[in-house]
Amino acid sequence: MKKILLLGNGINRAFKLQSWDNMISELSKDIWGIKLDFEESMPYSFRTTLATQRNHKRLQDFIKEGIDDSISINNPFKSLSQKDAKKIKAMYIDLLRCGFDHILTTNYSYEFEACCNNGNADKKYIKSKRRYVLDDQKCLENINRKFSENSEIRFPKRENYYRLYTYNEITFSESEKDYLNKIWHIHGEYHNPQTIIMNNSQYTNLITNIGKVTSRSVQLKNKNKDSSDKVSNYHSWVDIFLDAEIFILGFGYAYSEIDLWWLLNRKKKKDEDNFKVHFYQLVTNNNQEDQKKENHLCNIIDLLEVYSVNIARIHVPTADSYVEFYKKAINDIKEKMKS
Repeated sequence: MKKILLLGNGINRAFKLQSWDNMISELSKDIWGIKLDFEESMPYSFRTTLATQRNHKRLQDFIKEGIDDSISINNPFKSLSQKDAKKIKAMYIDLLRCGFDHILTTNYSYEFEACCNNGNADKKYIKSKRRYVLDDQKCLENINRKFSENSEIRFPKRENYYRLYTYNEITFSESEKDYLNKIWHIHGEYHNPQTIIMNNSQYTNLITNIGKVTSRSVQLKNKNKDSSDKVSNYHSWVDIFLDAEIFILGFGYAYSEIDLWWLLNRKKKKDEDNFKVHFYQLVTNNNQEDQKKENHLCNIIDLLEVYSVNIARIHVPTADSYVEFYKKAINDIKEKMKS
């Protein structure tokens, strides 16, 4: 069984880098002229819809303009002190060393890519040297040629609006050992603003396209069953998500992430006996203030447990001990990856 990482924005937030809240606040200020106050219970996807007045182009233009001073697309660690930049890079490198078959991230930014290119993730580097479609371009061409009579299972050679089949391949060398990693920006990436999934409409459209991917994959698998010319069963991060053992880190699994809730449900139904998903949660045994910070996740944790997700509870001194939490969680992942 393949092993994959699903990484959210948690590590970045531990070092006070860009958050959803800040991004949406700046977005609303840019469009409305003021920073909107949102109800706490309002999902981020609906906040984005309100902030942009349901205008996709405004969102893309805002991203192209650079969002705000706290983020540099080409160098995601630029705003950090030298000491903190060294610490956060060490965490990302540690994750690259784990040996995941694939890394899925909801981040639009290029932390992994920058770590493997002296802190640089400019568009030319990402686009010309490190972008691949599917596991193998030749495999893709063979699939499309072999099943060309059935347009329903043709796969795109280029993606303009979603990142379902496209990943960034990165390598770094250490002690005469090469580490190869495939990074999937499953909700889009900054260098291609039209691929970014933020508002409610984009999330629902993404689910529609994920449904098409799963249908195509089933058709392809059935056609491939009786063929002597075998091709890979993995043609998208969706296929990988449904078949692999998943380690979830720095991702709160918010209710707005409807695509990933849908896939979690499908994964559970698809193969209950081999369902292996680990969700890393920060836990303390301290004061009431810490308890309040932890309680907002309680219902989400309960819901994940309904799906038989293994909650890996990492104990730290306080609810603000994020850096320690991620160090311990990464060490735990390393141990689990050995088994």
